[in-house]
Amino acid sequence: MLTDAITEHGPGEHDRQVPAINRDDAIDVLLSTDERHFDRGDIDHALTRLLERGYFYEVNGELRVTTPLSE
Repeated sequence: MLTDAITEHGPGEHDRQVPAINRDDAIDVLLSTDERHFDRGDIDHALTRLLERGYFYEVNGELRVTTPLSE
């Protein structure tokens, strides 16, 4: 759900676009979904777990999708 909601923000390092979503906006997306019902505690826990497992990383309150390295 979150990866679908992530939008392109301003230029990042080396003038590249970095797909990201503000943490508060991510919470709003998950609270407003009709697919599942989440409460705020569940969302905070899920975001923490996604960060801990490396699916996202956080920079200045923005969640960014971790992309696999090219081989």
